[in-house]
Amino acid sequence: MSGISAKFGEARDLEVELWPETLPAVNLFTKALTQWRAGPSGIIGLDYLAVNLLMDLDGVPKEDRGPLLADVACLERGYLQAMRR
Repeated sequence: MSGISAKFGEARDLEVELWPETLPAVNLFTKALTQWRAGPSGIIGLDYLAVNLLMDLDGVPKEDRGPLLADVACLERGYLQAMRR
């Protein structure tokens, strides 16, 4: 399986085990991978207006959005750390 790499254009073969309870956040995060805010120094973070729009399109109930955004933010932090290595 081709995984997300820390460097653009670099594919890696890796196998990951995902717990079922993490799938909503992982799915939302992968849908938002083209929605980064960037500045002169590079990627800053996800555009949360776009993330909210994706949740609207997916029909995510309002009461589920807070915990889902917290999980996506966790994935975002890990992704940014990997990108900056």
